[in-house]
Amino acid sequence: LANPARVQRAWEVLRATGRGLAAWQAAAAAPVLALERAEALVLRPEVAWLNARIDARFSAMLEAGALEEVRAEMPTWDPDRPASRAIGAAELVAYVQGRCDLTQAEAAASLATRQYAKRQRTWFRSRMKAWQSVGPGRPNWRGAGLCATYSARSVVRRFFRLGCGPRAVYLGGRLRGPKMQNLPESSPFRLVAIPRLASGGRWRVEAMRSLSEACFLWFTKGQGRITLAGVTRGYTAHNGIFIPPGVMHGFEVGPQVFGTAVFFGKNCRVTLPAQPLHLRIRDVHTQQELNVTLDAIQRELDSNVPAHDRAAEHHLGLLGVWLERQGIKSQADAPRPDAAWRLVARYTALMEKEFRNGAGVGELATALGVTPTHLTRCCQQACGRSAIELMQDRRIFEARKLLSETKLPVGRIGADLGFTSAAYFTRAFQHRTGSSPTAFRRSQ
Repeated sequence: LANPARVQRAWEVLRATGRGLAAWQAAAAAPVLALERAEALVLRPEVAWLNARIDARFSAMLEAGALEEVRAEMPTWDPDRPASRAIGAAELVAYVQGRCDLTQAEAAASLATRQYAKRQRTWFRSRMKAWQSVGPGRPNWRGAGLCATYSARSVVRRFFRLGCGPRAVYLGGRLRGPKMQNLPESSPFRLVAIPRLASGGRWRVEAMRSLSEACFLWFTKGQGRITLAGVTRGYTAHNGIFIPPGVMHGFEVGPQVFGTAVFFGKNCRVTLPAQPLHLRIRDVHTQQELNVTLDAIQRELDSNVPAHDRAAEHHLGLLGVWLERQGIKSQADAPRPDAAWRLVARYTALMEKEFRNGAGVGELATALGVTPTHLTRCCQQACGRSAIELMQDRRIFEARKLLSETKLPVGRIGADLGFTSAAYFTRAFQHRTGSSPTAFRRSQ
């Protein structure tokens, strides 16, 4: 009885056919096409891209009338019905009943969908090990030459058109939600003062994390340290840091640090560097050129004159050109990454994909083809921290974010982040932050 749904299904099959489910499964015919004669493919989209599509889809469902459908179902709402267990149903019911606000309900439903997608990925890895993975960064399919005409992302998009894998969200037994072509393809870019990034707590910028959009940090005053792709370096005034999407990073923000952060938005059309950059701008005219460009972007964003949004996008394009030129100029002065730096960069990239799955440093080291001892030695050399410290910092950042921005139970947050028990999660969180998860949530 550990899985009531499967028991119910087996009972329904027995009542309807007079034969048990096991008998039907044993009598199943051979597949029309044997697996060894087929090109077996499993689609593996980028997690950050898929999560963004999930969030956008649920927002579009709300705009399309999902709340009205939930209100219509309220007179007969029964949380024990199978349809009531659909992702998004209980969260929107909680909002209608006044137990949370709409932002919290939307965040919880999107998170539940991302967790379902994660369980799908785990199932793929365990049940489809012999299948070829198709997706960005996986050119091991012998038909991958098609990517010259159709990118792996466009192939994946055809199958993950609704943004959440093969399962759709049902409310009251009916499918809701617009087609993917009606979803917004990009999010707006914006400029934020760097001190404001830490207004909700310095942990929001100092802990290791990654973003789903490109970011450029322009420091005009103060100094500190920044860890970018596992390598720690110092920054000071007139330093520019470009961080591509998905690159793990964290930086210190003291009371004397000032500057501007540019977030380019998701699916940005501006050509940007593919690799992280740490630019030390010493030339005064180059500094002024950047300041003028940032001022122009902000001025157009704040304006209401006709075509101000298009003008802001063109100025953003000039910022992309500035980054490209300064990146080329800095190549001669930039320290050449050694083997340790390259290994740590690969480790942080892999960690960003797997930190929710409960994988330990040993498993990631094996995937990278090195020993845990060697990996830790390289991490110490590159950033002064061990491999497990980087892993725990990333997990605890995500835990803090979920505790402060959602109402998910503490035990569920720990389980979703790969902690084997609620007690272990509490100990790890308290060791890292000095307070228990519950006390941290109350303080927010």
